[in-house]
Amino acid sequence: MNQKTIAIFALPEVQLLDIAGPMDVFSEANRQIGKDVYKTILITSTDEPLQTCCGLRLLPDYTIHSNLPRIDTFLIAGSPFMVGIQTNQMLIKRLTEVCSSSRRFGSICTGTFLLAKTNLLVGREVTTHWAFLEQLKVRYPDLNVNHQAFCVQDKNMFTSAGVTSGLDLALTLIEQDLGAELARKTAMHLVTLFKRQGTQQQFSDSDGPTSHGKVVLNDLSIWAKANLKQPINTNILAEKLGITTRHLSRIFSKEFGVSPAKWLENIRLEHAKKLLREDQLATKQVVMECGLSNEQVLRQLFVRNLGISPVEYKKLYQYKL
Repeated sequence: MNQKTIAIFALPEVQLLDIAGPMDVFSEANRQIGKDVYKTILITSTDEPLQTCCGLRLLPDYTIHSNLPRIDTFLIAGSPFMVGIQTNQMLIKRLTEVCSSSRRFGSICTGTFLLAKTNLLVGREVTTHWAFLEQLKVRYPDLNVNHQAFCVQDKNMFTSAGVTSGLDLALTLIEQDLGAELARKTAMHLVTLFKRQGTQQQFSDSDGPTSHGKVVLNDLSIWAKANLKQPINTNILAEKLGITTRHLSRIFSKEFGVSPAKWLENIRLEHAKKLLREDQLATKQVVMECGLSNEQVLRQLFVRNLGISPVEYKKLYQYKL
């Protein structure tokens, strides 16, 4: 396999983790496979040391206007100040050229705002940090903004949500290049999840207006969590609210964007994770506490949502200092 050059472009006051996070993931993938499949380079707008928002300064490998090597994947890093950043047409033109000539391109965190200036995102699905989703939607109405995903792929373009979601993006690229097993091993060695469960909205500091549907579902959630040992299903949830399963599905779709069955699966998964992580229970006990039929069902639940088994998940929290 030919070596792939992963280039990250950054402007002053960049979020350090937007650069260091993905670069560490690609470096760890090299160690896991035993050869240098990836080469990472840092590109900036000038040849001056790059000032990050935490104060650390980095030396760039290239400037964006220099004679660049052949780039496989070109990513634009984000910054807490990216939304209001001023750029010139010469920079945007050059970014457009480099993105277009790369096999894959994309952005990390608020880097989506700079990438959007290239007009390469028109009509395509993208995401960014949860705190700036609405601003992105208003500023670039021609984009299809995904409010949920940690990482979004639209053909050869990849965008990630806030900060640490750059790890999710890097793992997604590694999975496509080298397979799911190598990506999973890379994630495990870095003590992070290969495929995160849930959405980036769980990190939002605003719940927004509370609808009647959410109030009802909040009460249902409290009841379900207290009765997880019981054989709860969609029919039982509907009976609990005194409505039809069809009406229940409509409420869940409107308020949560998922089906009642998926919502219930998520509750069971979160409870199982807590029991393994905090209480260090055996998988057989977790099966009983979560109202699952057997250990195979528990394993399938974890692999489907997290990409690792319950035993592997439990090991992530057994490290002692």
